Amino acid sequence: MSKKIVLASNNKKKMKEMQELLAPMGAEVISQGSLGIPSAEEPFGTFVENALTKARWAAKHSGLPAIADD
Repeated sequence: MSKKIVLASNNKKKMKEMQELLAPMGAEVISQGSLGIPSAEEPFGTFVENALTKARWAAKHSGLPAIADD
Protein backbone atom coordinates (compact mmCIF):
# COMPACT_ATOMS: atom_id res chain seq x y z
CA MET A 1 0.00 0.00 0.00
CA SER A 2 1.56 3.25 -1.08
CA LYS A 3 1.35 6.50 0.83
CA LYS A 4 0.41 9.48 -1.29
CA ILE A 5 2.42 12.66 -0.84
CA VAL A 6 1.69 15.84 -2.76
CA LEU A 7 4.61 17.73 -4.22
CA ALA A 8 3.87 21.45 -4.03
CA SER A 9 5.34 22.00 -7.47
CA ASN A 10 4.55 21.28 -11.09
CA ASN A 11 8.22 21.01 -12.04
CA LYS A 12 8.70 17.68 -13.85
CA LYS A 13 12.36 17.41 -12.86
CA LYS A 14 11.50 17.87 -9.17
CA MET A 15 8.69 15.31 -9.53
CA LYS A 16 11.11 12.73 -10.93
CA GLU A 17 13.69 13.43 -8.21
CA MET A 18 11.13 13.13 -5.41
CA GLN A 19 9.57 9.98 -6.87
CA GLU A 20 13.00 8.32 -7.04
CA LEU A 21 13.89 9.47 -3.54
CA LEU A 22 10.64 8.41 -1.84
CA ALA A 23 9.64 5.29 -3.83
CA PRO A 24 11.85 2.96 -1.74
CA MET A 25 9.82 4.04 1.31
CA GLY A 26 6.55 3.10 -0.37
CA ALA A 27 5.50 6.66 -1.14
CA GLU A 28 3.68 7.76 -4.28
CA VAL A 29 4.46 11.37 -5.14
CA ILE A 30 1.76 13.28 -7.00
CA SER A 31 1.93 16.83 -8.28
CA GLN A 32 -0.40 19.50 -7.00
CA GLY A 33 -1.38 20.26 -10.58
CA SER A 34 -2.66 16.72 -11.13
CA LEU A 35 -5.10 17.43 -8.30
CA GLY A 36 -6.16 20.78 -9.72
CA ILE A 37 -4.39 22.73 -6.98
CA PRO A 38 -3.07 26.09 -8.18
CA SER A 39 0.41 27.23 -7.21
CA ALA A 40 0.73 29.10 -3.94
CA GLU A 41 2.07 32.61 -3.78
CA GLU A 42 5.67 32.98 -2.60
CA PRO A 43 5.61 36.27 -0.71
CA PHE A 44 8.52 35.70 1.64
CA GLY A 45 12.18 36.59 1.41
CA THR A 46 13.61 33.17 2.28
CA PHE A 47 13.51 29.77 0.61
CA VAL A 48 12.43 28.12 3.87
CA GLU A 49 9.42 30.39 4.40
CA ASN A 50 8.31 29.99 0.79
CA ALA A 51 8.71 26.20 0.87
CA LEU A 52 6.67 25.97 4.08
CA THR A 53 3.97 28.17 2.56
CA LYS A 54 3.78 26.02 -0.57
CA ALA A 55 3.67 22.73 1.34
CA ARG A 56 0.97 23.99 3.70
CA TRP A 57 -1.07 25.27 0.74
CA ALA A 58 -0.91 21.91 -1.06
CA ALA A 59 -1.72 19.96 2.12
CA LYS A 60 -4.68 22.20 2.93
CA HIS A 61 -6.16 21.86 -0.55
CA SER A 62 -5.47 18.15 -1.00
CA GLY A 63 -6.05 16.75 2.48
CA LEU A 64 -2.81 14.81 2.03
CA PRO A 65 0.72 15.25 3.39
CA ALA A 66 2.72 17.59 1.19
CA ILE A 67 6.34 18.53 0.62
CA ALA A 68 7.96 21.44 -1.15
CA ASP A 69 11.40 22.23 -2.41
CA ASP A 70 12.55 25.76 -3.00
